[in-house]
Amino acid sequence: MTDIYDFRDEVFKTYKKEWSIIFKAIWKYVEVKQNPLSTEEYYTFFKKHAPYLWEKCSDTIISDFILRAFQISNYELIDIPGKNRIT
Repeated sequence: MTDIYDFRDEVFKTYKKEWSIIFKAIWKYVEVKQNPLSTEEYYTFFKKHAPYLWEKCSDTIISDFILRAFQISNYELIDIPGKNRIT
């Protein structure tokens, strides 16, 4: 499994703007809702509301960015805080 925090790949530097847009949107959604959408639902959302992301990035890169942003947001905003709760 790939380390979700490994950003050494050149794609994160080349498409920094696109990565930032995707990551911030998914992070904010998970932060507010505390119940993330599936990666397919995020893909559909970005395809509808931010089609300009595909002008510079391939479909594969966008899908990878969505998956990585989903994993980081879900882990940090849902999984980690859940471990600190006293039941």
